[in-house]
Amino acid sequence: MQKYKFTEEQMKDRNKSIDTPFNKFDIKILKYIAKLDEVKLDDIKKFFSKIEGVEYHISKLSKNLLISSGSIKNEHTGALRPNNIYSITSLGKARLQEYKSINREKRWVYFFKSVFIPIIVAITTTVITTMLLG
Repeated sequence: MQKYKFTEEQMKDRNKSIDTPFNKFDIKILKYIAKLDEVKLDDIKKFFSKIEGVEYHISKLSKNLLISSGSIKNEHTGALRPNNIYSITSLGKARLQEYKSINREKRWVYFFKSVFIPIIVAITTTVITTMLLG
């Protein structure tokens, strides 16, 4: 796999992608591409056949520099055309890691709110009730 190099313009826009909202389908597609290193667009469409607009999600990830696609040069015209083989960029890997970290924090907060706090409230209520009745 070839290393992806950011252009100067892409480096300026790089921080914008971190603030861009992504939905669960974008993250699923990003994880799938990361798992396989390089994957064809047809394979992505086949794997995510139940998701409508896979190409939209791919273009959104590509536009935000999270995935990249190589190009093939036409021998006759010299024009470049996409080869529809996608790989995750280093920015995409960082975004995935960030997403996983945020999810871990959310799970901890959920656990704290749904398990720990009710236990503390129950113990406090029991102690207060016992003190008032005792």
